[in-house]
Amino acid sequence: MRLLMKKRIKQSDMKLVIGIPTFNRSKYLIQNLKNIETICEETHHFDDVTVFISDNCSTDDTVEKISVFKKTSHLNIDVNFNTINKGISNNLVFILQEGSNKGDFLLLLGDDDLFSKEYFITAINLINKYQPACVLPNYLPTDNNYKIIGEPREPISDEPIVSSSLESNLRLSFLCHQMSGVIYNCAFWSKDFVFPMQTSMYPQIYLGILLSDKGTFIHIQNNPILVIQNNSKAWKYDSAGYSIDILSGLYYVNVPKGKYFKLCRDFLNNNRWRLSFGIKHPIKFWKVVLGEKRVRPCVKVFLFFYMPLVAAKTFLRMIFKKRKKQ
Repeated sequence: MRLLMKKRIKQSDMKLVIGIPTFNRSKYLIQNLKNIETICEETHHFDDVTVFISDNCSTDDTVEKISVFKKTSHLNIDVNFNTINKGISNNLVFILQEGSNKGDFLLLLGDDDLFSKEYFITAINLINKYQPACVLPNYLPTDNNYKIIGEPREPISDEPIVSSSLESNLRLSFLCHQMSGVIYNCAFWSKDFVFPMQTSMYPQIYLGILLSDKGTFIHIQNNPILVIQNNSKAWKYDSAGYSIDILSGLYYVNVPKGKYFKLCRDFLNNNRWRLSFGIKHPIKFWKVVLGEKRVRPCVKVFLFFYMPLVAAKTFLRMIFKKRKKQ
């Protein structure tokens, strides 16, 4: 788990890799690439940006569409075609590992999620100013045509949150959940770095946790990433809503037990919706909780007393919704 520190990046030398894991979404992938190409053209960043695509053995026309697009595009595009489907998390780990050696900063992007020119410019300017360990965006939910259908995940603000404290950075690292638009400083790990959570659904959160004591974290609260809500996904939440999966990443952070417990408690309080899966499948939930060695006993005891409260609130919410419909 050794991390590397390379030389500080000069502003004029900074290279950005945009890592896109994809599977059977050729239409959205090409639309995404066209958006990136337009932004790079308008901001004169063609030479500074490499798009790194890892296709997870798509069965649609993704291979053909990428080949056709590359022939006429001015983007620097590097493509990996998996011969078998490695699964979502392993394909993402591949992007993280390989991407770290292709540039200085790595921006993760879902194949059907779009970032704006304004977000791109803001991120580049903040990177040049702070050389942060991690940059995190805001998000807006959209339909399949990128029409906004809800409120942003975090309140919109023109002022970014700039954090250098471990505790604050760890809290911000949980925002890596959505993945798209998150930018990591590649100076802190290399291709040979082994992710200890290969089976994790959220290697991007683990990496955020890992970098939390390495430098500044920046949360850009305006110019949110457009995230489609209606596209089918090749995965489902487990009986714990992957809450235990995320918490297990904190096992590797060197913080006092009191701070560890507080971070876990705060995460669970802010993600009660994940625990609602455990109410529907209690036996499977406790099997996941008790079987995870990377979650400390104090958190498991907390869950024992906390889950009844979550169940009660979930039940009352259901009653309130039924009465509201009547």
